[in-house]
Order: sequence, then C-alpha cells, then structure tokens
Amino acid sequence: MKGFALFLAIGVFLLRGSVVSRECTNIPTQLLSHSFRYELLKSNNETWRHEMFSHYHLIPNDDSAWSGLFPRKNLREEDELSWSLTYQKMKHPGRFNLAADSLKEVSLHDVRLDSNWIHWRAQKINLEYLMMLDVDDLVWSFRKTAGLLTPGKPYG
Repeated sequence: MKGFALFLAIGVFLLRGSVVSRECTNIPTQLLSHSFRYELLKSNNETWRHEMFSHYHLIPNDDSAWSGLFPRKNLREEDELSWSLTYQKMKHPGRFNLAADSLKEVSLHDVRLDSNWIHWRAQKINLEYLMMLDVDDLVWSFRKTAGLLTPGKPYG
C-alpha cells in the first residue's frame, strides 16, 4: 500500500509540470484567447471582426522587426529615413503611386561601392572566401549532374 501511494505521489508530481502551462508572448492580445477567437469567428459583426484582425500579424511587432534589420551605427539619418520609407512602400503599396518612368534600368558597370561602405566590405569578404575554395570541389555537384568528369571531392 505504501509503495502504491509513493508511486501515485511521484506520478502526480511528474504530471503536474505537463498540465500547468502558459503561453508567453511579448505582446499579449485578446486574440490569444481561444474563447475570444471562437466568439469573434462565430460573430456576424463584420466590422468588429475586421477591426480585430487588422491588428493581427504573423509577427506582432513587424515594424520593430523591420527597423532592427539595418545596422544603426552605419546609417546616416537620411539613410534611416529611406529605409523606413522602403518598408512603408512594401507594407502599403497603394499609398505610394510612382510614375511609370520614375524607375530606370541602370547598367551594373555604372554602379560603384565606396570602400568604407558596409556593402563593399561584405563584397570583399565574400570574394576572399570564394577565392579560398577549391574550384573542383566547389563545382563537383554541377559537373556530376551534367555527366562530366568530377575531379576533387564534393563540399558538404
């Protein structure tokens, strides 16, 4: 009997951790409640439904996520403004009507990166890395797929 009571106590103790759970988010909303969502989806009030789902995003704070993508120490104030304007154009495409001739094709031969820009440094690092790799090992799978001789060994 004492063995059964001990077994039962241990079982209850172990199950307690799996029963007690809580959903944690950075921004709590009403839509996290299953009963609230059920009432919302069951409701015929389209205005209420539209209002509630207009604030619902896959990423609750996508504005802050977007603004966290650029390196703050490397951007000037006008670059930061341009970055946020780009985001607004992507998020709300109907608000920004560009003239048909406002965007023009530019030859990549006319594009230059300044040597103290972060993009130039990234290009340089990528080039140095690729120069370290063995060409035969790098293109091994392409040659194999094409049915050519495959000297070297595949990466990965």
